[in-house]
Amino acid sequence: MVGMQQEIANEILEKLRLRLTGEDRKRLTRRYTDNSEAYNLYLKSRHFSGKRSEEGLRKSIDFINKPLT
Repeated sequence: MVGMQQEIANEILEKLRLRLTGEDRKRLTRRYTDNSEAYNLYLKSRHFSGKRSEEGLRKSIDFINKPLT
């Protein structure tokens, strides 16, 4: 999934023909994790925390605390 995001970002940059320095391009395509399982748990946690309910917050915490396999 992360590779796809980088590919999309690169395609957008090319289509917009932005003139970026090497450092700017690096910042735009920075990867925060290569672990897709960790990223998916993070997204699920964000989803449930956004519900702003007690149950949603409990589920959010459960996803954040879930050990990686």
